[in-house]
Amino acid sequence: MSRNRWTLCLPLAMIGMAFSLSISAVLAFEISEAGKYDSGNLSEVQLRAKQGDASAQLELGTRLYSGNGVPEDYVQALEWYEKAAEQGNPTAQYYVGVFFSQGTGTSKDDAMAFKWFLKAANLGNLKAQKAIGEMYHEGQGVDISLEESAKWYLKAASQGDAESQYYLGVMYLDGEGVPKDPVEAAKWILKAAEQGRVDAQTTIAGMYKDGNGIKKSKGEADKWLQRAKDSADDNEKAE
Repeated sequence: MSRNRWTLCLPLAMIGMAFSLSISAVLAFEISEAGKYDSGNLSEVQLRAKQGDASAQLELGTRLYSGNGVPEDYVQALEWYEKAAEQGNPTAQYYVGVFFSQGTGTSKDDAMAFKWFLKAANLGNLKAQKAIGEMYHEGQGVDISLEESAKWYLKAASQGDAESQYYLGVMYLDGEGVPKDPVEAAKWILKAAEQGRVDAQTTIAGMYKDGNGIKKSKGEADKWLQRAKDSADDNEKAE
């Protein structure tokens, strides 16, 4: 697709970089919110974890990662996450995947990351589904398969993930892993734009301007360009 001032569509080849940057912040942002898993008495959590309670194992891993009531220890955090993950806890499975993806508390191992992301993804974990979509697209821990990439982005997109909606839309726009379909592309990119993604807002503006997959409308094109500008300004202020 043409990339001009109307259409700023992230090339799929750049998604790997975007994914790498986003996933590296997952633990710091999510797991540091330890209160979400903080049930109170540490000794009780430790006891329940040792007795095999998966939710307590998840909480103990979180406490060890964030240093909440215990010394920070990534290696032990991973050990407790793995225990919960082996019991089928999808959140723990996703976190184990992130640890292996980033080399946190262990050696970096993309194949192991893929294994645990896939387990979590199959249990419906949205972030894991998005991660699997990316890994199939980039050949990270698994052979490249654009068809599988699109399939997993669709799963995450259908759960409302704006990033996956945008990437899936781009794949339909470019015919990567799916038949080229501007109408389907516009549908998903518009969903992402409505959630505030600047790249999606700019892209859908270009599609409205050109009548590409959607009814041509200068008014809609101008509206989405303005929204993109406003969103970019808001993001800059928030940084």
